[in-house]
Order: sequence, then structure tokens, then C-alpha cells
Amino acid sequence: MGLQDRDYSREPSYGSGQWNSGSPRGPSWGGASSWVGENARSITVTLVIINVAVFFLDLILSGSQRLPDGQARSVMLDWFSVQSDTLIKPWAWYRFLTYGFVHDLQDIRHLAFNMLGLFIFGRIVEQQIRSAEFLRFYLVGIVFGGLVASAQYLIPAALSGNPIVPHFTVGASGAVIAVTILFAFLNPQSTVLLMLVIPIKAWLLAVFFVVSNVFGFIGGQGQVAYGVHLA
Repeated sequence: MGLQDRDYSREPSYGSGQWNSGSPRGPSWGGASSWVGENARSITVTLVIINVAVFFLDLILSGSQRLPDGQARSVMLDWFSVQSDTLIKPWAWYRFLTYGFVHDLQDIRHLAFNMLGLFIFGRIVEQQIRSAEFLRFYLVGIVFGGLVASAQYLIPAALSGNPIVPHFTVGASGAVIAVTILFAFLNPQSTVLLMLVIPIKAWLLAVFFVVSNVFGFIGGQGQVAYGVHLA
């Protein structure tokens, strides 16, 4: 189970790493200093806190509400997800940003895996390109992924003349994978743990993400937003 499995895009029901910096003074994984201290108030940590807070706020606001199929209803999804037709609704373009902070209430792993990947790779990238640039990169990744999430359903419907298939997209996976790929570009020979178990080079992890998402996109969408990841 990897990061590419954790972005959700589907029709509405209702109809970790190890980093070798190459320097004895560089950050390393496994010591307390890599988890707390100088980076505890970083943009990365702030983003993780915001995502977790939004998730639990959604739980509180949604309460015990259920959809007709019995699944929990997400208030945040209703308000902030990217829809198939968001591109042609200018008044709803705020969704291209907000969807990246909403996660599926049905499966807390959606949030957990995204935030783990962001925490592991985000703090290192943030140190390398500085906080302001990292925040711009992350938010642009979310927005661009949201544009693609809507366009990949809107454009085929427009070309074929068929009705737009209702879909929603939520989750930070697209932006997190963008951060992971940037990490690989900046540190191609660093060692990371695939699935938190298998040690591989960062550049190979990037190739794995791209190839697996290409095959996923070709094979069918399911609940995973492969198009957003590739974008």
C-alpha cells in the first residue's frame, strides 16, 4: 500500500523515509532531532496540522449523517470537493484549492498515508528550497491537480456530447506525490523506504510512482485519482 493508493476520486454514492544527506551534519531519520525541534513549526508541519484538523472538524460537522447506501456523509466533501463540472462553474473555483485539504471519512488511512508522506519528504524539501517557495509549490500542485480532476471528466463529455458523469475528488495525494518527486529530483541518490520497508534510491521511487500511476490510469480510475497524480 503506497501513497498512490490514497487519493480518492469516485462517483457520488447518492446517485516513510530514510534520508542520507551525504553530510555528517545533514538531517537523518531515526533520531529525535529529525522529528522535533528546529522544524516543529515548519510549513510542512503546519500543513499536516491543518489537514488533520479539517478531517476531525468534518467528523464533528457530519456527525452520524448517512447517505442512502449507509456510508457516512461528509459535509466537507459536499462543500469543498472538486466536481466533474467545477471548471465551468467560476463561482466554485475555490474548490480547486480546498479539495486538497479534505480526506475521505470512510478510511482514515487516506489521511494518514498522505500526511506521513508529506511529513517525511516535505520537511526535507522545505529545508532545501525554503518555506515560502515550498508552500507555493505545494499549493500550485493542489490547484493544478484539481484542474485536471475536473477536466478529465468534463472534456470527454464535451467531445462526445454525452452528459457529464458526476464525480468528486478529494485528498492531498497529488500534491504529496509532487513533493515526493521533487525530493527525488533534489536528492536522487538518497535512500528511502518503499512501503516503509524496502530500501531503494529516491530516483527509483519516483519512477515507481510514475509507472504505477500510468498503469492505474490506463486500467481504470476506481477510487484512486491517477490522473491527478500524473498531473
